[in-house]
Amino acid sequence: MSKEYIEFLTPVGRIVSGDPWKGRSKDAKGNIRLIKNGPNAGEPLVEYYVALAISKSKFSTEINEMFAQLSKAAKNGYPALFDAQGNFVGPADFSWKCTDGNSQIANKRGNKPCDKDGWPGHWVFHFSAFGDGPTIVDAAYKPITDRSGLKRGDYVRIWGNTTDNSPSESPGVYLNMDTIRLITPGAIIQGGTDGVEAMRAVASPDVLPDDVVPPEASATTEGPGTQAAGGPPMGNPQSATVGAGTASGAPVASGPGGTVTQAQGFAGGPPPGPPTSEPKYQTSTGVYTKAELLASGWNEAQILACPVV
Repeated sequence: MSKEYIEFLTPVGRIVSGDPWKGRSKDAKGNIRLIKNGPNAGEPLVEYYVALAISKSKFSTEINEMFAQLSKAAKNGYPALFDAQGNFVGPADFSWKCTDGNSQIANKRGNKPCDKDGWPGHWVFHFSAFGDGPTIVDAAYKPITDRSGLKRGDYVRIWGNTTDNSPSESPGVYLNMDTIRLITPGAIIQGGTDGVEAMRAVASPDVLPDDVVPPEASATTEGPGTQAAGGPPMGNPQSATVGAGTASGAPVASGPGGTVTQAQGFAGGPPPGPPTSEPKYQTSTGVYTKAELLASGWNEAQILACPVV
C-alpha cells in the first residue's frame, strides 16, 4: 500500500535552527545517515534540516490545521494508536516533528526550548529535505542561489508535506519541505560554527611551536622536494606535513573535557604585517623565496614549515 503524502503551506514563520543550504551526512551521534527502508535501504543519506517557529497567538487557526494534518498522517500509519473518537492514545515519545517553544523540559543535551532564541511563544516545526535540498525562492518567487540570500532568523513560508514513518521502531511522522519562500529578512540567530569556514576566515599564519621540527620535504617524484630543472622543488599541496602544532586561529582544547580557548590569531589584534625584506626558506634542495616556492606548487603550510634563512 502506497503512502499518502499530505501537502500544506505554512503560515509565515521564522527559521530558528538548522541550515537549508548545508546537508548533514551524520546523525547527532556521529553515525553516517543511511536510508532505512525501501529498495535503497542502506545507502548514504544527506539531510537538510530547518526548524520553523510559528507564532501561537497570531496563527492559532493555521497551527491547528497543521496539527490535524499531522494527526491524519499518523493515523494512516498507526491506526491502533487512536481511539474510536480519533483521539491519539499512543506513546508520549511519538515523533510529531513539532515542539512547544515554551517547554521547560530539557532535551538529551540538557537544552530547554524556552531558553532558545526565537522559540518562546511559538510552536516549532522540524522540517527535513533530502537529495539536493529544498528549492529556495524570494518573495517574488525568483530562485535564491546564494546562501547569503537566506539565513537563520529570516521569515519564510514552507510548502511541504507530511506522511507516517511506518514501519518503525520509533513511530512518528515525517515533515518534509519542498520549497522555502523568503518573506522578509530577520535578525540573525547565531548557531554552531562551521569549523572549516571559521578557519578560512582567519588570516593568520600556521605558526609551529619552537620545539617542533617538521620533517623536510620528501625527495620523491610525487611529494614536495621534487625539483624542476633550474628551479625550486615542486610542491604537492596534498602531502604537506605541518607537524604536531595547531593551526593558529583555530580553537584549541586544553585536553579531553577541557575548556576551549582561542589560539593565537583569534585574539590580540590582526596578524603581524610582512617583513621589510622578503624572507628566504631553506628546503632540502636549496634556498628560495616564498614567491618562487608558490610558483613551483608549494602551499603556505609547506613553506612555513621550512626554516627561514
